[in-house]
This record gives sequence, structure tokens and C-alpha cells, in this order.
Amino acid sequence: MARLFFIMLLAYAAAFFLVTEEHVQRLIQPFLSLTLVGFLNGAFLHYFFFHFYLHFIQIVDRSPCTRILVEIESSPERRLTLEELKQRYSIDAKIAHELDDMVIMGRLEKKGNSYVNTRKGRLHYRVFRYLREFLRLEKN
Repeated sequence: MARLFFIMLLAYAAAFFLVTEEHVQRLIQPFLSLTLVGFLNGAFLHYFFFHFYLHFIQIVDRSPCTRILVEIESSPERRLTLEELKQRYSIDAKIAHELDDMVIMGRLEKKGNSYVNTRKGRLHYRVFRYLREFLRLEKN
């Protein structure tokens, strides 16, 4: 993925410097007004930054790796055994918190002691199943 990112970055940089603004305008104008293109560009950037912010919060607040680093660093001796980590960072509490959030977001519905996917949850699942298959990630 990193190689693909850098290859696409190089392709974008080459196109940016080699293709003139007039050429781009001639290609776009038959389909969209330049005002609409400017608006869509701004909307895309707004969405991108918003999406980045949400994922950044997720990494800082919810990532088990980050949480483990925080627990170790905030301990008196700045070291913890596996058993001490298990006491400070309960996986049961983490799973319960994630399930509550997915109910609030409308991806799950709680029925008795069980959880079921909602329509939104099934859509979310299909998107990530496709991405996992595309990226050839493990099933577990």
C-alpha cells in the first residue's frame, strides 16, 4: 500500500506539473461548470479532513496498541508484566464499550443478551468484507 501511495503521488505530481490548467478546463467544462468543480474540490477536502480527524481520534482513543503504551508509560516504574496489563486494560470492558458505540451508531441492535446487525451494520460489513478480500487480509 505504501508503494502504491508513492507511485500515485509521483503520477499526481507529474500530471500536476505537465498538464496545463487550460487543458484541464477544456476536459472538464463539457461535463461540469468550473464553479461546481471548485465546490466539489472544497467539499472533498472538507470530507477528507473530517474523516482523518475521526480516524485520528479512533487511533488515539481506541487503539489497543496505543492504550497499552499509555498504561506502561503511566505506571510508576514505566514497565508492566502481562498480568499487570490485563488488570489495567480489561478486554471485556473494551468489547462492551465498542458494542455500546455500535448500538448508538445504529450498526447493531441489542435483542435480549444478543446483538444483531442492523441494515446499516450489514452494509458496513459488506464494505469491509470487500476491502479485506481486496487487500487479501486474513479472515480472523
